[in-house]
Amino acid sequence: MELPQELTEQFARGNGVIFVGAGLSQGAGLPGWSELLGSLAERIGVPTNTDPLKIAQYYDVKRGRQALISHVIEQTDTTGKGPTDNHRRLARLGVRTWVTTNYDDLIEQTLREAGERFTKVVRDQDLPYTSADAVTVVKLHGERGQPDTIVVTQQDYDIYFRRFPRVKDKLAGLLLEKTFLFVGYSISDPDFNQIQAEIAFDLQQHQRMAYAVLFDADDFTLSDLRSRNVHVLNIPTGGQANYSERLGGLLDGLIRQVDQARQRRAQAARPAVVAPVPPEAEDVRGLLEAMGYRITDTQAVGTDLYFLCDAKWGAEIRQEVVHFVGGKSTAGDIAALNDAVVSHNAARGILLTRQPLPVALCDLACQRERIQCYTLDEFTDRLADFRPYLERLVQEYEAGEIPQFYVPLAVESEAGEGKAPQVFKPLTSFVNDWLTEPGGNHLSILGDFGSGKTWFCQRYAYLAAKRHLADPACNRIPILITLRDYSRAYDVEQLITDAIANRYKVGLAAGYKTFARLNEAGRLLLIFDGFDEMERRVSDYRTTVENFWELARVVCPASKVLLTCRTAYFRHRGEEEETLAPRRGRVSVVADEQVIDLRGRQQFEVMYLLDFDDEDIRLALQKRLPAGWEPVYDKVQELSNLRDLASRPVLLDMIVKTLPQIEDPDQINQATLYEAYVDALLKRRWSEDTDHIPPRGRLFFMQELAWEMYTTQRLTIPFSEFPERVATHFGLKDDPERAAFFERDVRTQSYLVRDDAGNYRFAHKSLAEYFVALRVVDCLESGQFDVLGITGWYETEIWRFLKELLPRAKIQIDKLAQAIVSEVDVMRHRDLVRVASILRRDELAPSLIQSMVRTQRHSLTKELIRYDNILGRPLKDLIMEALGNLSPQVIPEIDKGVQECVEKANKGRTGAWQAKRALEKARRSILNRQTIELGQDAQ
Repeated sequence: MELPQELTEQFARGNGVIFVGAGLSQGAGLPGWSELLGSLAERIGVPTNTDPLKIAQYYDVKRGRQALISHVIEQTDTTGKGPTDNHRRLARLGVRTWVTTNYDDLIEQTLREAGERFTKVVRDQDLPYTSADAVTVVKLHGERGQPDTIVVTQQDYDIYFRRFPRVKDKLAGLLLEKTFLFVGYSISDPDFNQIQAEIAFDLQQHQRMAYAVLFDADDFTLSDLRSRNVHVLNIPTGGQANYSERLGGLLDGLIRQVDQARQRRAQAARPAVVAPVPPEAEDVRGLLEAMGYRITDTQAVGTDLYFLCDAKWGAEIRQEVVHFVGGKSTAGDIAALNDAVVSHNAARGILLTRQPLPVALCDLACQRERIQCYTLDEFTDRLADFRPYLERLVQEYEAGEIPQFYVPLAVESEAGEGKAPQVFKPLTSFVNDWLTEPGGNHLSILGDFGSGKTWFCQRYAYLAAKRHLADPACNRIPILITLRDYSRAYDVEQLITDAIANRYKVGLAAGYKTFARLNEAGRLLLIFDGFDEMERRVSDYRTTVENFWELARVVCPASKVLLTCRTAYFRHRGEEEETLAPRRGRVSVVADEQVIDLRGRQQFEVMYLLDFDDEDIRLALQKRLPAGWEPVYDKVQELSNLRDLASRPVLLDMIVKTLPQIEDPDQINQATLYEAYVDALLKRRWSEDTDHIPPRGRLFFMQELAWEMYTTQRLTIPFSEFPERVATHFGLKDDPERAAFFERDVRTQSYLVRDDAGNYRFAHKSLAEYFVALRVVDCLESGQFDVLGITGWYETEIWRFLKELLPRAKIQIDKLAQAIVSEVDVMRHRDLVRVASILRRDELAPSLIQSMVRTQRHSLTKELIRYDNILGRPLKDLIMEALGNLSPQVIPEIDKGVQECVEKANKGRTGAWQAKRALEKARRSILNRQTIELGQDAQ
């Protein structure tokens, strides 16, 4: 096919935009638009040929938003899938902007393969972080990783550009200025067509031509698109569905013609003679670009380099001449630079040297009004002014409670081959030594929740800031980034630029380039606090791995990066175990196929926070209760469960605040401690209220808020959403004055904190986990066992709260047994059994066995036997008795169960051997009973 010359010329000039639709992802095994939503039609009883948008809208109404979005997320999962050859062909066109209506991440995978840096635009807030040196990927219909952005129903389309008006402006600007190529897209998107129609009306015949790849397009389609200024690249298939192959042929031809056009343009612009450039040129050029200079010309004279640059002087742009001296500096270098400044009428000349100038040359330079001299290190230090940020960091720390109550932490190293773990205390001294080591660039500090990770990060950032302010030349600049403010690390460049420039108000002349230069020069200490809080879906471990390695992109030979995380969120092969099993100072997690494997990576090191020992507890109590710490310490030592809880700083603080209010300290566990702490807050608010929000109502609101945050994977709730939420929850839509009072109360209570952008989150993640656990218990008490089938809330700490809350819950045993037996979903089946195991109620056995035998759900026995060491001997005996009474027809099923248990046992799965023995015993019991019955019949 002959391709339009205008198309190839525009793409060769860098004016092209690729617009990708679902048709391209179909080649990777993902569903098309109609297939994605058409599969829902039968579930709600509508014809499969109904408009997909109407299917989605009706499904939303019938089954709920969560079910609809879960379907989209599930169907567009790219696990085990990758970009197609046509994705890779499109990447070879070298365009700087992609637009897509797809929810998947195949474009991002393609760009990573090609080594391209990119920034995603999903919502308005993403736009400030796009840059000319990174590819921009505009995701018009949202993406599966941000469920609240997904556009799938008619209502979503109607409000999309009202939600994200700046994205609409971005798309309109691209249509005005760029040439679009549509691939795998039917050009039927309502939002896109609206914008295109507005532009066509405004520009009439001046509208830019767009191009679309279609297969077997009929005359009506060709005519319609031609009237809308869209030129169709029509590919005939001859009735054969070899779409990918034919599209690949067209793209190969386009790539070839674009490359040829670029070569012609490069030859036309190439100068007749190219002067040799010394190897230092790129290094100095990078430094100048990081300073925000725009280099307009470069010349080499021997080992020296001259750069003619445009630089900002307030609101003006002025020229400067930079002279880098490759060898020993002389008076002639200063004179030559001065001549260059005069000849170019430049505002200033800068002399860069490797070593400091002798005093005599410094004096000579000072006599020249427009000449300044720096070493490369001195010039690097001028890249950004961090002093105001550091001074503010010091002031905020000293005004807080950490200086008063902080207790030094201890860490333990990993055990190696033939090498016992080492203990380091205090952690501050260990990190000080690590900063001076040339080999280690990345240090992960892992610990359970409430073990003091955040306080340590804030304290160490404070100490590092004080050191840098006192001696900038010898100390790194600490950059403390709280990762809970970021749901995912889509792009570490965007994340860091937002933290430094927007949150800390540090001017970066060239954005991320300025940061990168400082980082590569060894000027920074990056502290990433709370890696585990970037992504709430524990099951989505692929995202965790991607987040880790995206953040690790900042690691370079001179960098120092410190990262904190809950142990359970950070997996690597050295810590693989079968279950989430708490041990002193750490938690281990079963490893998936994708793991964070740090073996053999000398730059990376892992340390584990240790619990408070008795000396630490004593010191912490002395700081909290200077006059009355001894009775509390004695009580802690007296009760073993209280001693275990006191080993974590956050729980020790709760003990100090709530111990006098707890009637029976012998019954204290983590859940009762949080219950007492929350009740104390509620009672205090109740006594202070002038309009009396009932404590139960406030508590239930917190449960609903935490539940939504976990099940929708939203780390924060915007301030703008609170008034409507509060008015609806408390039934105050007709009483705006009281609703406003309630809304202020909710925002100012101790559970929530607000960030600079006006978003609210729980003051500590463990509070949210406790509220989610309360919500689950409430549902189970009311017989809503399907709560276990809702995704998003499964986290280790929530199940720990449940283990302590469920034994006190009022759960109807017969209904639980019925739910366990009737459940067909394997995952929820296991969680129901898990709830039963936590309850440890032997009265569950008769109902369970009776229901099991009645419904012939014999496979259930495998799940129950896996928990035989938890359920207790009476229940286990009844299970075995029931197995022995089963009919011979179930022997094949039991044999299958035995084989599964053998396979799991070979993989080291806890409890598998016990299950194997139990199932084999059941099989023998049935066979023995058969033999006896046959003998009796013969007699």
